[in-house]
Amino acid sequence: MPLTTQQWHARFVEQSAWTAPLRAFLFTQAHLESARHILEVGCGTGAITLDLSQSTNAEITGVDILCDRVRFAEKVDAAIGYSCADALSLPFEQDHFDISFCHYFFLWMKDQAQKALDEMVRVTRHGGMVIALAEPDYATRIDYPVELITLGKLQTQALERQGALTDMGVHLPELFSKAGLSNIQFGLTGFQNEVHEIPAWFDSEWETLTNDLHDEMADEELARLKELDRHSWEEGSRVLHIPTFYAIGEVK
Repeated sequence: MPLTTQQWHARFVEQSAWTAPLRAFLFTQAHLESARHILEVGCGTGAITLDLSQSTNAEITGVDILCDRVRFAEKVDAAIGYSCADALSLPFEQDHFDISFCHYFFLWMKDQAQKALDEMVRVTRHGGMVIALAEPDYATRIDYPVELITLGKLQTQALERQGALTDMGVHLPELFSKAGLSNIQFGLTGFQNEVHEIPAWFDSEWETLTNDLHDEMADEELARLKELDRHSWEEGSRVLHIPTFYAIGEVK
């Protein structure tokens, strides 16, 4: 059964927690303290815009092509300006925003990622900043114990069937360069887990996995892998690493 909008929101909140320290660092580099207008492209249910609103008095705008998620976000915080809009044709004048950013977004744009980034640049003022907060590279995913490598491969294949470019992270430097941005910096986000602790995002991760893989394997096999995953975290042997890239650049 597909995930509900409420379940997706819980998932997006978990993902936003992964990158919270990085966001704080990058928004400082982007001069958040002096920003008046900020845009998130692919805002989903508003998990990050809601968090950002606690750190700035700037006018925040969020856009997403999925209108049900936009309606959900509007109910979460009506003070933020949300719009159902296509990232390939943003409904804003050029040079309007001080900061434009996205989060786990370009991987879903595939061969349209450059056009989406060009649109973000268009609506951002000279001297403003454009940020890709998190784009993964599933091609170099690491899973351990080895029995869980299959799980990682199946999840990557499921994302590809859904239209994701699963190695989008490594393309960020090229995308930002082609967009004409200056002072480009990129790197890897840092995720830290505790040994002998089941991560707080374990259940939402498995909700997503179950949704992605229910047609690929029997329920019994999914349940077996989930229990193996849980046990591996509990005994301290689990390693799960998906290199996730960020990039930031200045509009000329």
